[in-house]
Order: sequence, then C-alpha cells, then structure tokens
Amino acid sequence: MVPEADTLIDALAARVTTLARRNDASLPADRELTYYDSLTVPPVAIAGMLQRWAEYVPEAGTVLMAAAIFLERFGERQALGVHSHSMHRLVVAALVVASKYVQDYCIPGQFYTDLTGVSAEELARLQLQFWSDLDFDLHISAEDFARARAAFPERPRAPPAAAPASPCTVACPQ
Repeated sequence: MVPEADTLIDALAARVTTLARRNDASLPADRELTYYDSLTVPPVAIAGMLQRWAEYVPEAGTVLMAAAIFLERFGERQALGVHSHSMHRLVVAALVVASKYVQDYCIPGQFYTDLTGVSAEELARLQLQFWSDLDFDLHISAEDFARARAAFPERPRAPPAAAPASPCTVACPQ
C-alpha cells in the first residue's frame, strides 16, 4: 500500500530540505558545478513543488514513492549531490523519471514542461543525467518499496463520514 500523497509530500520535502541544508555546510567553495546546480536557489519550496505534482499527475502517491527511492539511490552514489542549489532540479528530474517509470501510459513531454516550468530540452538533459547518475538502475524491488514505505510515517486517518440519508424515495432492492 502506498502512503497518501500528503504524507509523502511532507516527509520527502523535509528529507530533501534537511539533507540540502546539512550538505550546504560541507560544500567546498571551489567545487565543480554539477548539471543540477542552479546559480540561485529557486524561491519555491520543495513541498510546494511536490504538492503541485500531486495535484496534476495520476498515481501521485506511487510516483512520489518511486521518486523518493531514486533520490535515495542518487544520494548514496553522489557525495554532496543534494544541496540548496541542486535540490530543485534533482527533485524535478526524479519526479519525471519516476512518473515515466511508474505509469503505464504516455504523458506528452509538454505536460511536464508546463508543470515544472523547465524547457523540454532542459528536462530531457536532466532526465538523461539523472538516469546516468543512477547507472540506469530504475528497478524497484518489493524490498526496496517496503523499506521506503517503512521510512515514511503513517498519518492517522480520519474515520469515514457517516453516509448521508438517501434522498431516494423508491425502495431499492436489497
């Protein structure tokens, strides 16, 4: 079972932001820029990006879970890869790759361009770089999914509301 998108948004945004802040303190001043680095930190919060994604992308919970797994793999392979100047572009790359991996139908590239505000050419380069940085290892095993699922706290769910009285005046078959 996939956690609700809101649970994933909060937890994933907190993880990425915390990791970026921690790595910011360790970044050498003379470091080489990566493809994910931006010159300025975008003003939009990661949670806002993820919320927008969840509003418009089908199967948002599963896509967010896959993106979280891919970002975890990226972090294991790239020392100091996530920081304030790279986190937005990394999250966009992970979301697009996860969306394409998880969904059984083709969503036009223009949809992702409109959703992210990143040009089609730039989005294609980000995806290719992200795939390459993951060594094209996109397989998510049941164990990977279970481990990621366990890492996200479960929100208590509100009990279902009582069904309203039926306005139907005709007897329905039992």
